[in-house]
Amino acid sequence: MAETYCFPDDVADLKDRVLKAISPIAPITDETKTEDKFLFNAQRTDAGRSLPEYYLCYFLLVELLGFKNLGQFEKISWSVPIDFNGVAFLIEHRKFGVGVFAHDAKSQEGEAKEIVKRIHKGVKLARPENKTGSPIRRLLSSEKNKVETQ
Repeated sequence: MAETYCFPDDVADLKDRVLKAISPIAPITDETKTEDKFLFNAQRTDAGRSLPEYYLCYFLLVELLGFKNLGQFEKISWSVPIDFNGVAFLIEHRKFGVGVFAHDAKSQEGEAKEIVKRIHKGVKLARPENKTGSPIRRLLSSEKNKVETQ
């Protein structure tokens, strides 16, 4: 039987709540500090390996919040530049998965961990709920448990 899911009636309110949850992540601006050739020399951080699924990151940043997608490049499906405390980072879906990319991965690992933590919060807030109000993940896990116990 198909379940009915719904988003909050006021999407603008949802956007505001998500932006508050992921703050200080923001769209990149002219004031954001970037290194020369950052787009081509960005390094994958270890923390970025624990981001939510690529489609949830894309939905959150591009579809819901309107961050700019720089488009496709060789071995890159999408690339979203972000500002985190005035410094540029990239959230990208590459050949080997989604990740957080920084100018210097080792020295910026702490910031990357915080970015991942905040994106997880944003994704959790942006998930639709079923009509009883419980999160989808709880619904899916309860269905899985029913199958496993039968």
